[in-house]
Amino acid sequence: MKKIFGLGSKQGQPPPGFVTRLQKIRGTVACDTGSIDETFTEPRTALHLACAKGHIKVVRLLLSRKCEVDVGDNEGRTPLMKAVQYQETECAFNLLEYGADPNVTDDYGNTALHYAVYNGNMVLITKLLSCGANIEAKNKKQLTPLLLAINGKSLKTVEFLVKNKADTNAVDRHERNSLILAVRSQSEDIVQFLLQQSINVFYQDVFQLTAEDYAINSGYKV
Repeated sequence: MKKIFGLGSKQGQPPPGFVTRLQKIRGTVACDTGSIDETFTEPRTALHLACAKGHIKVVRLLLSRKCEVDVGDNEGRTPLMKAVQYQETECAFNLLEYGADPNVTDDYGNTALHYAVYNGNMVLITKLLSCGANIEAKNKKQLTPLLLAINGKSLKTVEFLVKNKADTNAVDRHERNSLILAVRSQSEDIVQFLLQQSINVFYQDVFQLTAEDYAINSGYKV
C-alpha cells in the first residue's frame, strides 16, 4: 500500500508542505474533513490518516496544534480507534495521554477496547483499561469485550479480562452468556476456564437452551 505521508529529511520535521496544506482555516492547522487533500470524500481527518499509517511525528504535530481528537470518520471511528484497529501502539498511547476518550462508540457500537480485544493486543488492552476504558461496554450485537474475546477463541484475552473483573454473566442480544458462547465456538479451553469461575451451567438463553443443550445439538463433547 502507498504511504499517505513521506517523512521529511530533518528529524522531527513534518513532510514538506504538510503544514501549509493544513493551514486553511483561520491560519491554524486544520483537522477538518478534506483539509489535507481536496480529493478526500470520506469524513476523515488528517489525524485519522496519520494514526492508521503509524506516522507518530505527524500525530504529535497535530496534537500540538490542538487538533480535534475524538471526531469520528464515516463509520464513527475516532483516531484512537484507527490507531488501535491498525495496532499502531505508539500513536494510541499518545492519543490517550493527550486525553482521547476510550469510551466513544462507532456506528456499530464498538469502542477502542473492542478493537484491541478483536486483535488480541494485550499491550493496548492493558493501556486502555488503565485509561478508564469500560470493560462492560456493549456493541450493537450486545457483545462486551469478554464475549467478543470468547467468540474469537482467545483464551489469553479471556483470562486477562476476567482477571480484570469482566462480568462472566454478561449476555449478548440473544441472552447467551459466556459459557454458551464458548460452547458454540467449540473452545474447550475457554469452556474449562469458565467452569472454574463458578458460572451457572443451567442458565438458559432466549431460546431456553443451556450450554449443555448447545453441546449436545452440535455433537460437541465437553
